[in-house]
Amino acid sequence: MVRQAVYFLPEAIKLFAETNQEVQISPKFQYTGGLESFLKNETDILFSLEEHVKQIPGVLSQKLFTSKIYLITDKDDILAKKNIITESDLYGRTLMVGGGSPAALKSVQQRLISSKKNRLL
Repeated sequence: MVRQAVYFLPEAIKLFAETNQEVQISPKFQYTGGLESFLKNETDILFSLEEHVKQIPGVLSQKLFTSKIYLITDKDDILAKKNIITESDLYGRTLMVGGGSPAALKSVQQRLISSKKNRLL
């Protein structure tokens, strides 16, 4: 979420400030504990994935954009020619998943690792 915030936040703050000059905005970037901080009223606004907040009563969420997970490969890779990539297509490959990546992407990597371990047993 930090990558999206860094991209969208400066313009959002500028637009907001045009009509709300009395409001001070102090961005706080947290890789962990952001939801807990919000629920404790330590922060006023939270940028989060929809699935993390949709069941919280009394919270209003506003969809900012739709994001998807993309597979990036070399143009000559066999996967570049496929329209749909399955988990089995990724077996035996090294995936680069950063610390700030969404849980959905990390879960794909973990399922592949677990599957590989089970096949070796």
